[in-house]
Amino acid sequence: MGCLLDTSRGDAFPREPRAGRAARFGRTPGGDTSGMDIATLARSQAFNRLALGTALIVLPGLFGRVWAGSTASDERAHVLARALGARDIALGAAGLLALQDADAEWARRSFAAQAFVDAVDLAAIAAAGERLPPASRIVGGAMAAGSACVALAYAARLAGGTAETGDVAA
Repeated sequence: MGCLLDTSRGDAFPREPRAGRAARFGRTPGGDTSGMDIATLARSQAFNRLALGTALIVLPGLFGRVWAGSTASDERAHVLARALGARDIALGAAGLLALQDADAEWARRSFAAQAFVDAVDLAAIAAAGERLPPASRIVGGAMAAGSACVALAYAARLAGGTAETGDVAA
């Protein structure tokens, strides 16, 4: 799976954010985002997993619609949505704790696991095809593909040894 992210610049662990949203995401006034910081994206994704996982547990019928459409209101679908939520909380927490502990190997494994489950989510959405509503295929597929790319790119950077564990921002 090819990811359209520049993983060749900066440290693999996030640092203190630079001033301004455009600077934080590596955007130039002309809109060039080729230098996005993969570490910041990965850390933000881990926080997003915590939020989405919590939402899936608390409101499975509402947030489960991303994957299941209107069938998410069925009590049986609530079970799966809550299980998905617990999975995302565990994965997000593992990634953030690894970064907090400045453990590059643990972080690599955590983000590799995130990439794996997101790739499986994407494959499941693709396999369901037209049995899922178009909005579920588009939104769920985009979320799964984007998350898989970010997590894979970050895990690859960590595996390449370009991270210094002392660079983790607490």
